[in-house]
Formats: sequence, C-alpha cells, structure tokens
Amino acid sequence: MFVGFIHHNKHKAKRDRRKLQPWIQHLQKKIEIVQSTGTKVTLIEADRGYFDAEFFSLSYLGLLRGFDNPQDFLRIIVPKKFTAEKDDKKWKFLISGDSKQVSRQSIQLNYYVHEKLLEACENADVPKKDGYYHIPVSQVVLVDEYGQKSKRSFEEICQQARLVDQELTIIREKLESAEQEYLEFKSTPKKPIKKMKYNKGRRRSKFKNNLEKMLYTRCFELHDRLKKAKEQRQDILHATAFFYISIAPNEDVLRYSEKFIKYAMDYHERWAIENGFRDVKHKFLQKSRSQKSTRRQFYWLLGLKLYNRWQTRKCLDLLQKKRNEVHNVVPWDSRRPHVRQKLEQEVHTNWSAKSYLLSLWKTGVELCIKSI
Repeated sequence: MFVGFIHHNKHKAKRDRRKLQPWIQHLQKKIEIVQSTGTKVTLIEADRGYFDAEFFSLSYLGLLRGFDNPQDFLRIIVPKKFTAEKDDKKWKFLISGDSKQVSRQSIQLNYYVHEKLLEACENADVPKKDGYYHIPVSQVVLVDEYGQKSKRSFEEICQQARLVDQELTIIREKLESAEQEYLEFKSTPKKPIKKMKYNKGRRRSKFKNNLEKMLYTRCFELHDRLKKAKEQRQDILHATAFFYISIAPNEDVLRYSEKFIKYAMDYHERWAIENGFRDVKHKFLQKSRSQKSTRRQFYWLLGLKLYNRWQTRKCLDLLQKKRNEVHNVVPWDSRRPHVRQKLEQEVHTNWSAKSYLLSLWKTGVELCIKSI
C-alpha cells in the first residue's frame, strides 16, 4: 500500500504528549479499510513525510494496526529524511571505506510518546541510551535508479566518489597556493588585495608582464577545474537515493540484503502512480467548472479510460517493434514499468498523448460520416 503525505502537513496537528500523532491514527484507519475489502496489507511504501521514529517503532513492535492486535508485523519503507548538511552527510558516507549498500541502522525514539508504546519498547528489550530508544532499521542505498543513463554498482560509485574527493582536495590546495602567489605579486602597501574574484565575464585581458598573466591564468584554470569537480560530486549525490526499511525483531539484515534492495527498487514503481495521475489531469481530463459531482466524476472516469487505452496502445506498439528485432521476447520486466518508459524513449514510439487523441478523433469523425 502506498501512502502520500498531504502537502504542507495540513492534517498533522500539533501532537499532544503521550498520544499517537493524528496522521498515525488516520493511517491505521486506511489499513482497516483496505483489509475490509479482503486484501492483506504486508508492506507500506510511504513518502518522505512519514519519516518518523514513532512510525518505525510501531512497525518494529508489530503495533501498526493498533495496540489491540500485537505481534502482527507490517513492513514500511520510507526515503531517508536528512536534516542539515544533507549533501555533506551523504558524501561522507560514500567516501568512507566501511560503507555498505545495505546496513543495520537505528532511529531514535524519545520518551514523549504513547505510554503503551513505551511499555512495548521496554518489554521488547529495545536498546536504550540517554533516554532514547534506538529502533533497529535497515538502510538501503540505490544507485542510478532515478532517471540516470548509466548503471553503476554501489562499489563503483563509492570508488568514483573517493577519486573525485581526492581530486577536490588536490585542486583546492593548488588553487589556494596559486591565489596566494598572485596576491603577493599584485598587492602593494598602498593597495592591498585580499581576495581573488571569479566573476563571470570579467576576466582581465591586459597585464603588465608575462609573469602576472601566467599567475592570473593559472588561478582561473584551477578554478574551472574545481568547478567541474564539484559538478561531478553533485552528479554522484543526485545518483544516490537512501531508504529506511523497518525490520522485524531478530531479522538478519546483512544475510538477506538482496531482499531489502528489491524492496527499495520496487519503491520506484510509485512514480508510475503519480505520473499516471499527472498525465490524466493534464492530457486526458476534460476541463469543467460544473458544480455537479456526477459530471465531474464522468469526466474523470473518461480520462482514466483514455489513459489506460493509451498505455495499452503504446505497449502493443513497443512490443511489435522490439519483436521484429528479437522474435517473441518481451524486452522489459512487467513488474517494473518504469523500465518500459526508458525503453520507450530509446525506441521513440509514435503514440504520444496528442497523436493518440487525434487518432481517436479521426476514427470518431469517420464513424459519424459513415452513419450519416
């Protein structure tokens, strides 16, 4: 089950001490509704708004469905929410020699939560330090999973990060030394220069002698190299995604690391849900200002039907093109639809939303003329 937090946390009221947060109670009702239809909820994929220690502790203790139904484990997966200095923390993790793609971590739960939850933590012998319970979780790092053309492994990107970090250190030292030499050469007692300026489009073209030109040019060359290395660092950071996945008591994270990686990879499928609603809203939904709910519902259902038929048409077109190359082989994993979207970009399928709607319009006009 995928749950998304309301933007700006509108339904997350200020919590009262010793009570469950309102959004947790709201989530428990959602679970009850889903299970009342005959579907068993075993995994919840939540967005970053649900990154909360209380949420993970309820999952770890098997109390997410309520305190009256204990020991019923329900796994959750949430993107890790960093605090200040997000990029620096991610970078230190990547360049560290001890980093692993799947590792056992903990999230702190303070003592201002529900009394029954604190009692359950005490009975389950959850580690406690400085007044905080440390709830065990699994941290998973994905690489090149979100819109990246390359497909590197975790070890490869860590090695690349260490090389870039070494290059950054060397360039900074050289740049500092080059700036010092230039400032010492350029400064005078009457007009001291304290700092080099690298404003865009303001490079000097006239110099007193070749030595001044050489020192000045070297500073800008090193500055450009430093800028390029910083861009490489940022690309590496954008290629990594961190997830926290709840674990059951006594569950071995390192032994079943592939299972947790699969959980994190499947989380990507939720983007297909959000992109699908976006396409329906902007491409297939008839705009209306009617106050009648039946009319608005009809337009929405019609948009959904058009979207589903459009996806089917694209699927058939893509299959036909790829099967002409390799006979009767499906070129993507049906359980990971975003892979099909990448393949569509490579093959350049002709069925865009506009072209599909035009083909429907053409067919409708032809049928009208035929019936007349």
